[in-house]
Amino acid sequence: MPPSYKFSLSLIKNRAALCMQAWWRSLKLTRRIKFLSTLKGYLHKIDSNVIYMEETMYLELPRIIHELTEKSTRLAEQFIAFAFEPNTRCILIRNLKIERFE
Repeated sequence: MPPSYKFSLSLIKNRAALCMQAWWRSLKLTRRIKFLSTLKGYLHKIDSNVIYMEETMYLELPRIIHELTEKSTRLAEQFIAFAFEPNTRCILIRNLKIERFE
């Protein structure tokens, strides 16, 4: 393998890694982690078998559960797959989401 090919391949892989890192940072991952850790803290504080909630919230529970089961609860970026094609030196981005017919 000629040195120029190794250099260009290394450069392309480095650029691909930088692009993926920038994309990953834009996912607002830290906000999600903070939300989940806060939620975990609240759940650990519950020391009773009974949870009190407002009537309006209680009446909305069936609708919320129905929506969660009917619609996908995956995050948008979980439907995206990356691959690197060394022959063409391209980063392939594939949308894995299958549109639902409603």
